[in-house]
Amino acid sequence: MLIVPILNVLMGIFSLILLKFFFFPVSFIHFSKTPHRFYKSIFFIVEAMITYLDKPQEKQVVQNLLHPLVNQWFFSKFKDFSLPQLYGVKEVHDRQNIMVVAPTGSGKTLTCFLSILNELIRLADEKKLEERIYAVYISPLKALNNDIARNLQEPLAEMLKLAEQKHKDYPIRVGVRTGDTTTTEKQKMLKHAPHILITTPESLAILL
Repeated sequence: MLIVPILNVLMGIFSLILLKFFFFPVSFIHFSKTPHRFYKSIFFIVEAMITYLDKPQEKQVVQNLLHPLVNQWFFSKFKDFSLPQLYGVKEVHDRQNIMVVAPTGSGKTLTCFLSILNELIRLADEKKLEERIYAVYISPLKALNNDIARNLQEPLAEMLKLAEQKHKDYPIRVGVRTGDTTTTEKQKMLKHAPHILITTPESLAILL
């Protein structure tokens, strides 16, 4: 019964490679306390590729990296950055691969989407936003709707509303691909690729 853990690790390694072409923090790799020997050896290979950040960035450094629109939205909602944001936003901005590991509710998912939306809005401002996928977010189906609504759809809608007040338009598209996605929706995604693709591990395996 090793197929699930092996696939999980292989997907993790493949995702680290894919991150050279996309930008997003990775926070979905989990290793059990008593893994199989093969699992351990794969983990050893991956661990050899990892370096650790010693300390978080200063608040001002992260704030300066955020687009004014993203800054305005963020500080209308939160008093300060969380630790995952202080560690993660600059790494994403610098196109560095990053694995974010933090307790539930600490802001990992928002760190991911905040960083991505910041980069997409900057690209749109510079007229460099292309018709392609920039980021892939992978989540189990059970958590998918909640993750997207709270950490992506609501922030994006609120940022776009702020942009409208400034007479600006940011045509950022989000697409969801799961086993329930209709053929029509799939065709639409092929015709106009979403900038952020939300999917499940199972659907990603089929796509690959």
